Amino acid sequence: MRDQESCSPTLVSRRLFQQPVRDLGAFKKDWQPVNAYDPDRAADALGAAIKSWLPNGFSDDATPLPESPRFEHLMCGLTALADWIGSDAHRFKPVGHLDHDYWTTATNAAAAAVAAIGLDSSKQRAARPANKPATFRKVSTFDTPNPQQRLISETDPKAQLVILEAETGSGK
Repeated sequence: MRDQESCSPTLVSRRLFQQPVRDLGAFKKDWQPVNAYDPDRAADALGAAIKSWLPNGFSDDATPLPESPRFEHLMCGLTALADWIGSDAHRFKPVGHLDHDYWTTATNAAAAAVAAIGLDSSKQRAARPANKPATFRKVSTFDTPNPQQRLISETDPKAQLVILEAETGSGK
């Protein structure tokens, strides 16, 4: 039971999102410089770079992240998806040094990866005239959408993330 409690999504999210990035605590005792590489200096430099890339994440007046199972599941799913996309060594080349412009490089690679696997629908949306929406028949082999598909059709096209959950075989 103790292992299950220590891995609960609530505790994991609290550890991830409420602990300061610089709080490395017990890990630092094992960090020893090797040749010219000093892990403390490298961690400080990486921390500073992350703060410059994502300043809103370190703002004192930032809105706290929600503490709900729905949010935790969302974060788990997004993390798994990002890990899967980011594990493509052809798109995301390893970098042997701290590159302060890496955020731009990674953002461009992520956009290309998302487009390549079909998650970016902006080109399809741009190609469709705004005054002439596609009919369901044009995008499928059916005359009418099922309830889940109808819900998606009512979603704001500018939504950055939409999650649809339904039973297997329901025609998502």
